[in-house]
Amino acid sequence: MRKKKKASLIVATLLFLFLLIPTGNSVETSGSTSFHFGAAGDHSQDINTNSSLHRLASSDVNFYLALGDMSYTSIGDETKWCGIVKSYVGQTFPFELVSGSHDDGLESLATNGGLIDYFANCLPDRTGSTGVYGKEFYFDYPSSSPLARIIMISPELNFTNGGYYSYDVGSSHYEWLSRTIDRARASGIPWVIVGMAKACISAGIYPTCPGGENLMNFLIQNKVDLVLQAHDHNYQRSKQLTCAFVERFSSACVANDGSSGTYTKGHGTIFVIAGTFGQEFYPINYSSPNAPYFASLASVNTPGMGHGFVEYTITSEEISAQTDFWGRFSDSFSIIKPAGVLEGFLYLVEHNLILVSLFNAPILTGITAIFLKQLRRLTTNSREKRVMRIGCLDQGISDRSSVSSLASASAGLSLDD
Repeated sequence: MRKKKKASLIVATLLFLFLLIPTGNSVETSGSTSFHFGAAGDHSQDINTNSSLHRLASSDVNFYLALGDMSYTSIGDETKWCGIVKSYVGQTFPFELVSGSHDDGLESLATNGGLIDYFANCLPDRTGSTGVYGKEFYFDYPSSSPLARIIMISPELNFTNGGYYSYDVGSSHYEWLSRTIDRARASGIPWVIVGMAKACISAGIYPTCPGGENLMNFLIQNKVDLVLQAHDHNYQRSKQLTCAFVERFSSACVANDGSSGTYTKGHGTIFVIAGTFGQEFYPINYSSPNAPYFASLASVNTPGMGHGFVEYTITSEEISAQTDFWGRFSDSFSIIKPAGVLEGFLYLVEHNLILVSLFNAPILTGITAIFLKQLRRLTTNSREKRVMRIGCLDQGISDRSSVSSLASASAGLSLDD
């Protein structure tokens, strides 16, 4: 009997250890333990742009994410702008593009933008991405044993070539984004990062969610680790959010206020708006109802604020970020995987669909068994009560018959007898 118990315990332990393996293909990170990239938007073509390009060329980033709004010049001048970029960062540096409203061809004047298709021709993808480069694509980095999936999208943009990109629930772009995130998780890729031009909540001059509230809610609900945005020409780092309401602050949405600069992975989503590369700054509205959603805000009305980008370092355990602006203003933060045993276990359970299913299965089985047991008990009790009731009725009839017989017998006797 004891041997059977020991065998059962060993099997249960092995099963538990097996379940601790993440779903999908586990990622081996020994080949590349970290990488660096830069990101910002609203680039322009002036002295500020040149300063930021110089800082980018001097950095050690592996690639740069251009979050929309490239040259702010005329359609047809894209090659000239690409040439300026290459003169600083080199001919083959991965300067990865996604469109903004000044690049889609239909939202800005032809003399105040460019066409993303032309920009993509002269600054082509160099990461082996999947999708429509410049509009909706993703890549895993490094390509072998990736640490992160980078997803670039174009919410609420209307393209000359490609039409309108809506990420409302049920749309083709929503379904593409949902699949791309799910497959990253199923593959065991540690981090999911989504980049785009248009933001939603902002304490700048675009507070009414030009990027789409449904998309923001989707990204939060799917616990995307980090969302990179631009469009508002300033710098904004959010608190860690589990929900958000446009122009209405709710403290219940804040999982971590970001004051320490350290967030815990899986507890919510962090949004970074960095429309800071070159175009003139827009002021921060500190009285905006959206402002309390942010832990750090900086722009033209911030002492020491300068142009530049944000640099991110990715490992299997952490995302760390540091602004690379030429002014005195600086901000940094990190997102770390849970370190405690309990937190780590809860994180594992939450992000392992097989484990969740197997944990839920015995619970549901137990509930069902209890329900059936109670149902059988109620049925048995009911049957026994009916039997007892019938028995009582039969006994009552028998007793009454006996009393009647005795009465009849008594009536036939006389005192003389």
